Amino acid sequence: RARRILPALYLVVFSSIAFSWMLMSSGMMWDFWQSVISVPLFVSNILFTLEGGYFEIATNIKPLIHVWSLSVEEQFYLLFPIFLIFLIFLLKFNRQKIILILACITIISLLIAHFNQYISLSFLPLNHTLLRLDSFGWSSFYMPFGRAWELLVGSLIAFKIPISNNKTYHQIMAFTGFMAIILSMMLLDSDIDSPSLYNLIPVIGTVLVIVFSTNNKGIGKLLSTKPITIIGLLSYSLYLWHQPVFA
Repeated sequence: RARRILPALYLVVFSSIAFSWMLMSSGMMWDFWQSVISVPLFVSNILFTLEGGYFEIATNIKPLIHVWSLSVEEQFYLLFPIFLIFLIFLLKFNRQKIILILACITIISLLIAHFNQYISLSFLPLNHTLLRLDSFGWSSFYMPFGRAWELLVGSLIAFKIPISNNKTYHQIMAFTGFMAIILSMMLLDSDIDSPSLYNLIPVIGTVLVIVFSTNNKGIGKLLSTKPITIIGLLSYSLYLWHQPVFA
């Protein structure tokens, strides 16, 4: 996973440094260097939590604002295996109990993500610039406790919980998942609280596609065609480059 993520990421970071050096004012460069330093430490999400919301106007000119999600990923990759090993030994390889605990944590994380959007931090001393948070919801947006459920859902899939072998049922579920993903593209925007229960639409849709689609029929066959797989192969690089280019 690191071999896929890091080389392309560092290429984008070094390219952004070159262009920022030429185009940014000294004040902007100070903020930019903080984001650069946060990248290899995988703490970009923490830095941007302290700076404010993702959809604010000021974020349009931050070349590396989007790498917060990679920090969440890396934090998960580092901590989750240790936690899972601990669970395995604590529960003496009891598969059902491990799945149950992970499912409970997933639900708790989802509830935190949703209800943090409605908790105010007005009681905190926010005069100090390093402690300035517009709302607790933004820390939910950037931080692992509001995002863990999205990653844990994928971990639960890996346990391969038994499902029906009916092929027609599989095709229906895969199509439903695909349509849920398309629907999320149409409905979810910066006016929708995120993360929240709304995020269940693309997440459940993705789960259904992963679990029920096969590459020789229906949605799985569509997603296995060459034009779509080319987009898939390019998607990570496009994700990395879009924000620096726009900024």
